[in-house]
Amino acid sequence: MELSTLKAILKVWGIQIPKLNAENGIDERIKVQKLMYLLQGRQKSLRYLYNIYIRGPYSPSLSQDYYDLASRLSEITAGSLPEDTRVNLETVKRDADEFSKMLDSVDDVASLELLATTLFFGKHYSTESKIVEAVQSIKPKFSREQVQAALNFLVQNDYSENYGS
Repeated sequence: MELSTLKAILKVWGIQIPKLNAENGIDERIKVQKLMYLLQGRQKSLRYLYNIYIRGPYSPSLSQDYYDLASRLSEITAGSLPEDTRVNLETVKRDADEFSKMLDSVDDVASLELLATTLFFGKHYSTESKIVEAVQSIKPKFSREQVQAALNFLVQNDYSENYGS
């Protein structure tokens, strides 16, 4: 992805780009990883490859891009975004905020981790029970009810078209 496009995306989401390079910026980096994964679930033109990692879906190439952006921030101008991309960005952020409020016992970063991980396994398993089981097997800190809530939320908000058949 062009760094100017990434800068524009992060600006819409209110991500503090200098924090991405900071030692204490782990939460910002996790937010970017999970929000971008959710965005990619809605917008197929994004081409980051993800694998499952400790905190959910992780893209090494996205990580490299935001480190590059943070280190070259002053020389990169935010690009313009097509209207459909802007709409998807706003939808993903609104969905993430809404889900976080539903799980009031879980912080924002953890709720993003749960949503993105559930979506990841939804792409690999075809039944709800297998998705819930897979998420719980690597994320035991989330209750079965929380995982089911994430799955229901993704289905209700049109992320389910990405699920396996």
